[in-house]
Amino acid sequence: MRNLSLQQVMNEVSKRLDALRPEDIPKQHNMMSELEAFATFDPLLSDLQKQYLDLRLTRKKQAQQFGEDSPMAEIAREAEDSAWCMAQTRYIELRRDRKLMNHVQVMMAEQRRNLERQAEEKARKEMHKQAEALSLFYRGQEGSRQQNQNRSPSIFVWLWLFIYIDNFAKRHEISQPALPKKVA
Repeated sequence: MRNLSLQQVMNEVSKRLDALRPEDIPKQHNMMSELEAFATFDPLLSDLQKQYLDLRLTRKKQAQQFGEDSPMAEIAREAEDSAWCMAQTRYIELRRDRKLMNHVQVMMAEQRRNLERQAEEKARKEMHKQAEALSLFYRGQEGSRQQNQNRSPSIFVWLWLFIYIDNFAKRHEISQPALPKKVA
């Protein structure tokens, strides 16, 4: 086992926690998080959230520019953690307000219904496109079937003509006497 200082261990733990932050997980269907919903009602939380997101971006830039273990990246990481804690503290305070919590729940439920409607509309449009494509395919099949029916008599005419000529040639050979062969 490696001999690591306490600071190095804390840095490793911090790196792993950064990977687990829910803000880094892409949102499905652009659904607003509860924290974002609260931030629409509370300007202080909105400012703290913006501060946190700015510091997170700064930390990523510092880590990329100077390296993860650099003093610049460490200072940026500590500032980011501090901003995250302030935002979470304000978020917890706001959740205790029942009236505000009800407003947020109503807003999120309405957003969820809107997203479901949008998803249903998208699915309906996709089904409509598939139905149109299938209809075009069947119309194309019907059109080529009609073209084949229009071509069929000409194929039969050519076949009949070939058979007729062949029979005529056979009859003509039979009815003519064989010509004497020239002797050289």
